[in-house]
Amino acid sequence: MTAERLWHLKSDALFGSPLTILAACDSAYLRYAPALLRSIDLFSPGLDVVLHVVNPQDGDLAFCEALAQGVAATSVSVSYEVTDLGAMAPQTQKAYYASCRFMVAADLTAAAGCPLLCIDVDSVFINPVDMIFGPAGSDVALVRRDDNDLGRPDHLKVAAGVVVYFPTEAGRLFAAELARRLAGHFETGAAGWFVDQLTIYGLMTEMQDTVRISGLKAKYADFQLYKLNSIIWSAKGDNKEFLEPFVSLQKVLSDSPYEQVQGKHVLNRAAERSPDGKVNLFYDARPALRLRLPRSGTIFVARPDLLADPTGVVPPVEDQTVRQHMKTREFVTYLANRLEVRGIRVEIIELPAREITADHLNANSGDFAVVPGACRAGLAGLTVPAAVYVRQGLPDTVTLDVHPDQPRPPETYPDSRRAWTAYRKRLAGGKLPSQAGAPEPASTGRYDILFPVSFPCTDARMALIEGLAGFAKDRGLSLVLKVPPDALLDGLIDGQHVHVSRDTLHSLCERSRVLFTDDADAGFEAMLHNKPIAIFGPAACLTPMVAGTADDIAATWEACLAAEATIDYAGVFEWFCESAAVDLSRPSSRDASLDRHVGALIQAVYSL
Repeated sequence: MTAERLWHLKSDALFGSPLTILAACDSAYLRYAPALLRSIDLFSPGLDVVLHVVNPQDGDLAFCEALAQGVAATSVSVSYEVTDLGAMAPQTQKAYYASCRFMVAADLTAAAGCPLLCIDVDSVFINPVDMIFGPAGSDVALVRRDDNDLGRPDHLKVAAGVVVYFPTEAGRLFAAELARRLAGHFETGAAGWFVDQLTIYGLMTEMQDTVRISGLKAKYADFQLYKLNSIIWSAKGDNKEFLEPFVSLQKVLSDSPYEQVQGKHVLNRAAERSPDGKVNLFYDARPALRLRLPRSGTIFVARPDLLADPTGVVPPVEDQTVRQHMKTREFVTYLANRLEVRGIRVEIIELPAREITADHLNANSGDFAVVPGACRAGLAGLTVPAAVYVRQGLPDTVTLDVHPDQPRPPETYPDSRRAWTAYRKRLAGGKLPSQAGAPEPASTGRYDILFPVSFPCTDARMALIEGLAGFAKDRGLSLVLKVPPDALLDGLIDGQHVHVSRDTLHSLCERSRVLFTDDADAGFEAMLHNKPIAIFGPAACLTPMVAGTADDIAATWEACLAAEATIDYAGVFEWFCESAAVDLSRPSSRDASLDRHVGALIQAVYSL
């Protein structure tokens, strides 16, 4: 087996600094190189780094070159080798990747006039290098575990994660002999896992009288404790994926803004659960790391197919529910894009509504959260800024409330009629969908009062319906209740004064004199028919709607009749579609409204 090692990028400054750092890896482990290089550049600038890649894949060397150009105060050189490892077992290949830097180091120590630090590529620097690796006069410094008899096997009596060669004749001799022996083991097929540590320990034992091999200072080889005063952190095995704060630091120093956002989530969780803990102390002492974190937020979406108790049987999701959910996803996608355009990184997380809680948002939201209105009640204890979005008013309109008192109508409504005209035209052409209901072609009845029944049917809502039914019977009026398919109101229906229908809201509005409702959404659809509208309960009553009074339904009825001749909803409808909401059905209005809402959100979160 012959390895041809070549330079892809050799810095003119190589060996011109007090220390040269060497790391080697294959294509799979190359993903750790950005964090290593950037940590050196942040915390110990002015050093030389050699990055060696075994069997680089397409794009790997260009990636390394970009990394070299992306650091400000670190000299980076890139070498590589093309070596046929196909005959090796997978475990032996892994052993080769782990040992490769020691075979490369021999040539570098021969040319360097400074110490050479051989390090795992999945390490990070967290403090400046102080050049105090071990006792003065050492030729080699490494992690020794052979100082007392603890019954360790030979392959664990040293650790190969960090090894320092000093520019002495004995140091260069040790490096050269270690490289020769390792190459021989791989050539003969004798190499197995831990071959690097076994060979280092054997050579150390043989050369103990001629090479001064000292124990490396623990601050240069912190594999588990992650002390704040260490210089190098590294991780072994599963710790690379699961051990904090090492994992978050790898993400913060990553190339990917979205990896960096994941690192920010770790910081959020640490601040929430342990404000005085190690993670917070570490990042507070290193403000340069926080500056690397991009502005980011998370948009949460409630899954409509998982509304029931998690211990129950999940029912099949209905087609109409999926269609309505896709409209929500459409809004969320546009919103995320407009935020990304403004330099805000956005994650979209879809969960059952019951799991979109204050604790979850505080831990996983970046700088802010955007939350569906259905989850508003569960946000007590929220510490991150949050905006709430609600699909309301019309099938294609969504409000985004950045402040608790939004949206508030202005004192005067706009003169423009773009939205009003467009929607009235669609209504007249039969091209305007309704929020709910299916057309009933045989329905031709006309009614005095239309009341859309929303569910769940609370005690207050049921009392209002019963009051309306009694009022209709007393006055000889006709009341139609628009109900969903599973409504159980048969006890009120008499077929003379109180009727039930599942027709569309538009069809029923056209055939009714006035609309009574406790749901503002129904009110906005009904506006297009220019019929009197009375709003009951806590729903917002927008001029010229009538404020309904459940205790005096007769007065509400008379107020609606008095408004018939002069009613004009164009202004409030225009304000809602153009300013208060994002109208997905009209792209020019949609984009302008999204920009305003996104600007308000950025201002609220970042004070920009």
